[in-house]
Amino acid sequence: MAWRDDKARSTLIRDAAGSVQPGRAPRSFAELLFGYTNVEDLANHDASSLAFLAEQAWGHVRAIEAASGFSSALLSSSPIWSSMSRSFLASGCWR
Repeated sequence: MAWRDDKARSTLIRDAAGSVQPGRAPRSFAELLFGYTNVEDLANHDASSLAFLAEQAWGHVRAIEAASGFSSALLSSSPIWSSMSRSFLASGCWR
């Protein structure tokens, strides 16, 4: 049963990344944002709503960057950010 949940979760996240509107956020950002989320927390969402959340979160990251010169240290204490996503943001490849 657990492998089915994991497969459904992965499929939903991949579909959400594919639903991100071009120019609104990098597709990989949606995968990083939701990549460690429990299936129970995603159960009430479809791919388009997760894509919308990723676009809104990306807009917030961009606003922080514009307002303060952005530092990934601002986000590093948040439990939502895994070490992989912090590395992604710190690398600058998202610009």
